[in-house]
Amino acid sequence: MAYSFSKQMLKGLRNFLRGGEKLPAATSDTFFVWEPCSYSHAEVTPGYARYLRELGFKVRVLLSPRLRAQGLFSRVKDDGLSVHYISRKKVLRHFLGGGLGQAAGLLVTTTGKITKGACAAQERAVFSYDPARQKILFVEHDVRKMGDENLPADGVISLRRPHYKGVETAVVNPHFFGDVALTAKNGDCTHFITIGALRAKRRNTEMLLGAVRALHDQGVRNFKILVVGKGKVANLPRELRPCFEFCGHLNFERMYARIEQADFFLPLLDADNPQHERYITTGTSGTFQLVYGFAKPCLIAEKFAAVNGFDAANAIVYKQNTDLAQAMRAAIDMPAVSYDALQQSLEKTTATLYHESLENMRKLIDAN
Repeated sequence: MAYSFSKQMLKGLRNFLRGGEKLPAATSDTFFVWEPCSYSHAEVTPGYARYLRELGFKVRVLLSPRLRAQGLFSRVKDDGLSVHYISRKKVLRHFLGGGLGQAAGLLVTTTGKITKGACAAQERAVFSYDPARQKILFVEHDVRKMGDENLPADGVISLRRPHYKGVETAVVNPHFFGDVALTAKNGDCTHFITIGALRAKRRNTEMLLGAVRALHDQGVRNFKILVVGKGKVANLPRELRPCFEFCGHLNFERMYARIEQADFFLPLLDADNPQHERYITTGTSGTFQLVYGFAKPCLIAEKFAAVNGFDAANAIVYKQNTDLAQAMRAAIDMPAVSYDALQQSLEKTTATLYHESLENMRKLIDAN
């Protein structure tokens, strides 16, 4: 049987796919979690949804239709949580028209994406809601604007404690990704993983290549670096290419699987790069969420360690960029029993962070 579609029908179908579903109904025990950004930060939504579920709320997660096939919640099984793919314009239009309805509240996981560049106080003013029974919370991924302009921090969440001009936020760190397998260290070949593009002339790319070359010159070949993100093996020196596996862009479901196959994370933060100062002052790295959630120890420069919860018991800490090769060698040579101890310590750190974050979320919601 043949079917024909008019231009109007095709246009309607395209608009539906772009706009996504209808906004789900919400009762008084429901919390919306909305990620208004279509290309970054979505990885935090399972963690924030988890905290709200722990506090007894039904959770309705709202994501861009562009994220539909990304498998963000592929490992989460929870009847009290549902994921809906709806365009930012459609969600905002609904909230502007009808407010939050009967819902208990809304958590916006990226501030500044509703009113471009706005702070939480400005974005909260966009919504119609009942402050006596409803909460609107915002996640700020970089507090620089708040500190520079002395903006209010009421109802503002950050992933870790900021160290910038006295800014105080509620620290709620999301590092839950669903069912995760805790894997032992690979025996014959140690696997490192790094998330993000490796591009020529980037200082941290040069730092990594320098470390790999040093190991190669020492005759150390029993390791591989998994690169999730842009980059091509053809751009590397020929003799170093066997040390790398470029995975390209992966959706969340496939990325989770590659992380489980790895032994150590390489955040590749550059202690000498002024642009990386934000990782100890106003913001944090998404890599750390994956380190916590998958219990994969990281190799990290001392400058960035303590402020992000890492020390010699749960990570491999090195002093200077030039020490990365030595740190990688320590990871490669680490016996299984020592690796297990490192993981167990990291799990304790993560558990403490989880319970502190849950309590901070509770206080935010219970506050008058």
